Amino acid sequence: IADPGYGWGRGRMRGLGRGFGFGRGRRVTPLYPQYDYEPYPLTKEEEIQSLKTQSDQLQKELDSINKRVQELEVKSD
Repeated sequence: IADPGYGWGRGRMRGLGRGFGFGRGRRVTPLYPQYDYEPYPLTKEEEIQSLKTQSDQLQKELDSINKRVQELEVKSD
């Protein structure tokens, strides 16, 4: 896991406080409470929005991975 915690990725945005749009992927949603040094957790709405954004992002990543896999399969035929 060679991700220093910028952008979207496995260790994303650790300890940078709320909503820093740093690195590769622009974060719009607030961060998870465990990466957050502000004293209050997310509200329900924020959490829902955060999860939606994450699922969209993961879906995009999956799509691009699947596309890459198909390209490689075509080449190897």
